[in-house]
Amino acid sequence: MKPGDHIISSYGYANKSFEWARAHGGKTFVDAGNSHPANFWEILSVEHARWNSSQPPVALYHYRRSLAMMKYVDYVLSPSTYVTNSFLAQGFSPSRILRNIYPVDLNCFAPSKAPRPASRPLTLISTGMLSLRKGTPYLLEAFRIVRKKIPDARLLLTSQVQDNVKHVLRKYSDIRIEWLPSLPHAQLAERLRDADIFVLPSLEEGLARTVIEAMACGLPAIVTPNTGANDWIVSGQNGEVVPIRNPGALAEAILEWADRVRGAGIRQNMLQSPEEFSFEHFRKCFLTQLREKKLIDESN
Repeated sequence: MKPGDHIISSYGYANKSFEWARAHGGKTFVDAGNSHPANFWEILSVEHARWNSSQPPVALYHYRRSLAMMKYVDYVLSPSTYVTNSFLAQGFSPSRILRNIYPVDLNCFAPSKAPRPASRPLTLISTGMLSLRKGTPYLLEAFRIVRKKIPDARLLLTSQVQDNVKHVLRKYSDIRIEWLPSLPHAQLAERLRDADIFVLPSLEEGLARTVIEAMACGLPAIVTPNTGANDWIVSGQNGEVVPIRNPGALAEAILEWADRVRGAGIRQNMLQSPEEFSFEHFRKCFLTQLREKKLIDESN
């Protein structure tokens, strides 16, 4: 690094470089892929205790490094209101927070051009890893409730399972889950188009891009206020936002959408403003904010 250089890093990975940059005229940016470390630790420590997990939410060493980094942060790159509020609660001023919405490949993630097959059972999907952070126990319990009303309902999950939730999965061996491994984007988009409702009851996210991908493929999304993606949910139009740790509310929202999705014809993109997720929009917004803070030359 040279004096005056700026630096971007995620939590806890470049503490000494952050300290050096600030001491030599540079600015530091934390890429806040999750909420403030203190918020992250607090909510997930409670969850791990709730499920008698012997593992901490993340390695204690990394958590402490992440907290220590905060005193060297000039600007927070925040992808969502949830992340922004977590930093404001820790004393960061609004002027230090830059909006940083993650882009999505909308050429890949797009609705099907064919109508929904009438013979397909109600199909729920949640992509990505399963864990206590992702609210997996509440998803499974909600699906059990849904199956009592709609016995042939399906649940599609990805076979990436963190150790902290494996003992919970065993308690739900009675429900039918259809597993697939992690997929490249093109195949993942096809899997999403073969489903009806996306469900993610996470307790903590920065911005769950999986939700945005699903909505771009025409699926309504049922999420919690802690997913970041809830910023783009309009109740009754493209999904629902339900409280964390509430499988009953989750199941109720799924059942409310069940008839609507099964009677749907050709789907539309469920994103209210899809242009917000383009790579060009990401670039333009980021550079505009840097210019406003006089961090880069106006010609850039």
